[in-house]
Amino acid sequence: MSPSGIFSHRYLRWAVEVLGAERILMSTDYPFEKAPPASVPRFLDQSGLRDADRALIAHANWDRLVARIRR
Repeated sequence: MSPSGIFSHRYLRWAVEVLGAERILMSTDYPFEKAPPASVPRFLDQSGLRDADRALIAHANWDRLVARIRR
């Protein structure tokens, strides 16, 4: 699941509650919704989520997914 550029703390917390932070990737709908510089880190920092959940959403889930790709 991806919040897909919807910068809503309420939506993000709901998604974490329903799905778990380990199933969420942060993304944007670039070029349709171009995020201003540093807006994603600021958004996650202000989300009220635990540090571990923010790390999962920001990068750790992606790192885990691509680690399984054989090249």
